[in-house]
Amino acid sequence: MHYIEQKLMDGFHIDNRPLLEYRPIKIKEDQNRVWLSLGNTQVIAGLSISEEEPMEKGKANLIVNADFSPIAGKEYFQGPPTEQDLILARLIDRALRSSNAIALEKHVIDENKVKSFYIDVIVLEDDGNILDASMLAVVKLLEKANLLERKPLYISFYKYKNIIFVDPTKEEEQISNAKISIAIDGENIVSIQKDYGSFDENEIEELIDLAFDLYKKL
Repeated sequence: MHYIEQKLMDGFHIDNRPLLEYRPIKIKEDQNRVWLSLGNTQVIAGLSISEEEPMEKGKANLIVNADFSPIAGKEYFQGPPTEQDLILARLIDRALRSSNAIALEKHVIDENKVKSFYIDVIVLEDDGNILDASMLAVVKLLEKANLLERKPLYISFYKYKNIIFVDPTKEEEQISNAKISIAIDGENIVSIQKDYGSFDENEIEELIDLAFDLYKKL
């Protein structure tokens, strides 16, 4: 841990990136899936579409599921959805709906039938910053399917003591004492989630400005 602390205090991640720089992003696509790696973190996002009764009048259905695969890390197991699964799915769903990323009202067939969009996110390797990676994979998936109207992305900020950084490795994530995730669509803030720890008002204002700057680079 001392090595990680010293690197952060020196202004770098343990892989020698500047603190506000993301790891390399790689993307592979097939017909209905997008595989994305963010450094060693790996996720797959898949899309299936069907026709069903509307859950909400005048809108298509949107269902987001997430699963931390047992191969993602030694702390994950096969079984029913965990709290982590549900939180990840909920945050992705919130950003999609709040930004109107998919114009759900455009996919109504008739009064009793609409399109249903099922988005499934599977975490294959958890080496930190799962939310940002998963959201980016989902956006690329919807872009590929010509469904994307707005592009919401999460920019998650972590803090160790008074040091702010983005896109931590798992080891860096584990020693952080605060985390806040800001979702923006390029123009507006569409979601803010504070997971743990605290940020003062000035820090949050600075992080919002940083989020808009970093958004342009993703």
